[in-house]
Amino acid sequence: MGWSTGWRIGLYARLLDSEKAYSIYRLLLNVTRQTKQVYKGIEGGTYPNLLDVGPPFQIDGNLGAPAGVVELLLQSQSGAIDLLPALPSAWKSGSFRGLRARGAFEIDLKWQNGVIKSGCILSLAGQRCKVRSRTPITVDLAKYDSYKEGNFYIVEFDTECGKKYKIR
Repeated sequence: MGWSTGWRIGLYARLLDSEKAYSIYRLLLNVTRQTKQVYKGIEGGTYPNLLDVGPPFQIDGNLGAPAGVVELLLQSQSGAIDLLPALPSAWKSGSFRGLRARGAFEIDLKWQNGVIKSGCILSLAGQRCKVRSRTPITVDLAKYDSYKEGNFYIVEFDTECGKKYKIR
């Protein structure tokens, strides 16, 4: 249950099926105080210390689930940084700090009612940055191009190594 559950969270996040990924995540977090928990004939869940129950100890369950959560909040495999690409409806408001994206970027972000409120992108290598979001965003301290592509709003801008760019 642990290794496959961690993988399924990440896969559904990549497919932008936030609710399915979230339901699997909740299943994995089903805490048990027993040695084993059985759900639909499958042993699994987590211990109170949040380590995966799956026999034997399963590092994929322990590290795969957090990686899947990151995929719900930030993706960067398609040449752009996708902000909140698969945000579950249960996570109406929240924040994260220090998530890394391809292209050597570090992102902090806050959202409320599913809408990005503020954030910061730190450029670690001075690469051009392309950001995609389901809601319009602006970038302070940079000249940027902004356009809409399908259901996504996109901004692109040049960066300098070590410089932070505020987004709203």
